[in-house]
Amino acid sequence: MRPCREAIAVLVVSGLLGLPAAAGAATQWTPLSDAPTGDVNISNTNEIGLERSADGVLHVLWVNSRANGTQALLHSAVTGTVAGSPDVVANPNLVLSVTTAANQSFNDRVDLVPSAAGGLRALFATTFPGNTIDGILATSTSANGGSTWSGAVAASATASAQRSPVYAATGIGGATNLQGSTTGTWGDSSPTGGGYRVGLTTNGADTHFSDSCCEIDPNAAFDSATGAGFVAANLQDTGIQVIPLSGGASAVVPQSAHAWTLQRTSITGRIGADGVYVGYGTGDNMFNAKPAIWRIGAPQFIFLKNESDAGHVGIAAAPEGRLWVYWEREGSVYASRTNRDISKFGAIVKVKGPHSGDDSFFNLQGEGSLGTLDLFALASAASGPENWYVQRLAPGLTLDTPDGKVVKRGKKIKFQVTDAGDAVQGIDVSTVIGGKTISKTTNAAGKAKLKIPKDAKKGNQTAFTEPDPGYTGAKAAFKIKG
Repeated sequence: MRPCREAIAVLVVSGLLGLPAAAGAATQWTPLSDAPTGDVNISNTNEIGLERSADGVLHVLWVNSRANGTQALLHSAVTGTVAGSPDVVANPNLVLSVTTAANQSFNDRVDLVPSAAGGLRALFATTFPGNTIDGILATSTSANGGSTWSGAVAASATASAQRSPVYAATGIGGATNLQGSTTGTWGDSSPTGGGYRVGLTTNGADTHFSDSCCEIDPNAAFDSATGAGFVAANLQDTGIQVIPLSGGASAVVPQSAHAWTLQRTSITGRIGADGVYVGYGTGDNMFNAKPAIWRIGAPQFIFLKNESDAGHVGIAAAPEGRLWVYWEREGSVYASRTNRDISKFGAIVKVKGPHSGDDSFFNLQGEGSLGTLDLFALASAASGPENWYVQRLAPGLTLDTPDGKVVKRGKKIKFQVTDAGDAVQGIDVSTVIGGKTISKTTNAAGKAKLKIPKDAKKGNQTAFTEPDPGYTGAKAAFKIKG
């Protein structure tokens, strides 16, 4: 067994916290669809792969069981940049099809990573008697995610005494390093069944997790600055195990013994900054969790102290080194984007689930490289089938009154607009008094002063940020006195 050392867990409360930010634009969930059959028939264990190409298109890899007795590994493209809607979810391209009557079937948990040539690489597993990819990790590539995908080839050990049962694995994940080499990983189907493959070679034995059962929901990530790589898997009732690919001791993510299961471990490097982070729920059980972030090797982790009962917690990298954190609770999904040094959370954005809040969630996955968050939810209504839905969320603004919430008639009241503690310039702050809108634009310090009319009615009032395509809006209460 590999050596293990427990990370020091020190709770650090971080925020800008408070009420969820008011929506700045109407939100819309768009389902994944399957053409030409039109059928969507997926189980609640289904898991997708996400990767954004250099042209801004978000690519989705997923498995669908069709009514004609086949299972399809599909690629869909999501385009557009408008918050509140992914704009267009294209009809899918077929990567590979199998026939269930021939004892062919996919593991319905797949992943998508960049290929060395700048295109896309699918990671998956299938039973396929008589084929070299039968039961092990397999891969296929595409230059641009279009209709042309390479034939599936083996991506883990193929020798009979060395093969891994990836088809039955509890989760498949992967990541590509700075040199274009991909590490694929898969979860236990039995003790010693789970493991990983650096470089997707087929000669020699795979690297396996420990003899403990069960290490599930694995994933991999690389530091975008140093190139350091890690594989992470959830050893139930013990914690998320993080294994450095360079060798050395593994670590246990602090207070992760009850992290959510049957969802890929959320581990990521940062865009334009160093460090690899794990996002998870911390608490005494996975249904009573607080969203948490831990930088691998750090003595502390941070969490949203005012949030509880958070399910399916995950993170996604955003520009400037920021991270998105997302979770679900009682039919709604929530998300918050951090500041640049991952020391504060921004305002929480809340949206109802795809079925007007009457949802059961089975998985959440997100991609944040545009700055906004493309959030995918595997959900169903109380009596409906499961499907994946996507929408785009913009980071939440916070609107404060730094000099106090009370203003006299005829005087000015100061407002400040921030994004995870950072001042935001160019945001219009408004209030409506006596049917008239009063508005000012924030300066470089994120501040704007509104002058209250001398004849304004005394009492409680509300200020708000005007709609902005880059942000979800905010509100602030204040009081007018004589």
